[in-house]
Amino acid sequence: MISSLLIFSKIFPVILDMDGIEGNLRYALKSMVKEEDEKLEALWGFKANAILKLRIVHFEHRGECIGEAGNYTILVNPEFIDYRSTIRHELMHLYNFEWERRTGIRTPLWIIEGLAMMWENQMARNDLPSLETMFAMWRMDPIRMNEYPEELGEYYRIVHLFMIHLDEKINIFGRFKWLLRKVEECGDWETALSMILSESIEDFYVKFRLKQTLLFLLNPNILLYIMTFVFILAFFAKIIKLRRRKRKVIETEEESEDHHVI
Repeated sequence: MISSLLIFSKIFPVILDMDGIEGNLRYALKSMVKEEDEKLEALWGFKANAILKLRIVHFEHRGECIGEAGNYTILVNPEFIDYRSTIRHELMHLYNFEWERRTGIRTPLWIIEGLAMMWENQMARNDLPSLETMFAMWRMDPIRMNEYPEELGEYYRIVHLFMIHLDEKINIFGRFKWLLRKVEECGDWETALSMILSESIEDFYVKFRLKQTLLFLLNPNILLYIMTFVFILAFFAKIIKLRRRKRKVIETEEESEDHHVI
């Protein structure tokens, strides 16, 4: 249930609905929005003339940014310990949407979420994917997806890993304004990234997926699991082989006895 409403604007001072908001939470949210907004303004190179409504929710909902044309609503659950990262993630969406509105250039879904995930987890780097993520990485192609898949959690993990991989190649946030200029010159993200990488973004993703698969398989823990699995298979194969051999010996003896009786 929505218990409070915070309205933040670039034009008007902060207007805060006091209903249901404790003083410390109100101060924390206001400080977070201001701090993260200043960082994103410096990153994107423009002031987002947008009205932002920050709605506090208490159901099982981590966060979401909705709205259009300079009027946005962010849902945030302060019961999550890392709700500052939710603010970072959703404010990145806001600036991305405002940039689209200014330039008329559509941002692919994987870039929208990849940028937000990397900005949200600024200290996280190239963690190895889980087994579930590896399977999902071979089942879905986030580069070609225009809608969110059912495996949403795995999708976020994949685009986050891929964006980190891309960042290692082109230093995304370190040269973000330059990257935006390239995108504006080319007219779309895929063309700009392919030009910068000197290969198509699809080919770059295929190489990333192969690299992640290799790193996953070479992980000591995974190697131990694989060796254990192979040992168990070999053990059962040996048992089956011995049982077949024993059965064959018994059948041979029975045939010999039958022949002797005849």
